[in-house]
Amino acid sequence: MFLHAAAQTYGAKGIVVDFNARGIEFAKGLGFRESTVISSVLDYRPPRRSRFVSMVHSLEHMPAPVSLLRNVKENILAEGGFIYIEVPNLFASPLSDPTHFFTYSHESLAYLLNTAGFEVLALRHAGNDHAPLTIASDELVVTCLARSVKNAPAPVPSKLGGATGRAVESNYRRLTRKGIWKQFRRVINESVKLLYYLAGHFVLERLPIDLYRFINRTKAATGVRLH
Repeated sequence: MFLHAAAQTYGAKGIVVDFNARGIEFAKGLGFRESTVISSVLDYRPPRRSRFVSMVHSLEHMPAPVSLLRNVKENILAEGGFIYIEVPNLFASPLSDPTHFFTYSHESLAYLLNTAGFEVLALRHAGNDHAPLTIASDELVVTCLARSVKNAPAPVPSKLGGATGRAVESNYRRLTRKGIWKQFRRVINESVKLLYYLAGHFVLERLPIDLYRFINRTKAATGVRLH
């Protein structure tokens, strides 16, 4: 869908690669006829090099991210080409997805890209309109635009150690409590709506009938009946 938006906006042509055959059929239906199912991203070679590669919520699922990015740089991107990456933010989610091999922060994602031979051009936080209410935030994901360069900046290691681990653990607890409170408020709000609709249903369904019967009983006492 990201590539489809680029095609609609800029007239870009592209290829989608995925492990999922149904996903590739979907991509072909959007007009990307050269899209293909792959078994490995580490040795994929496209029919021609691209000026732009996007990886939206896929890098965190890759067990060898440095090797993957080096393959993108050496065999997929044209010289000076760009890569756009979007990954969950380590410090903005109360969940640890078991399908994620890695989780990234600003610093660790920049370190990874520099290690693989890329220059980071833009790095920021963003929200995700499709995120569940319990984890939605303005800093839910890290987005990054980088460029393939001959001499990438020297990687600057993230500050690792016990303090970082404790900070992540504390953040997970805080966000989990926040998520539970959001969900609790949602349950209360939906319960109030349910009671409102039930009351409205009772009034609309029962009141006219009861009122009709009351009027008829009243009129019957005077010898008049309504039809």
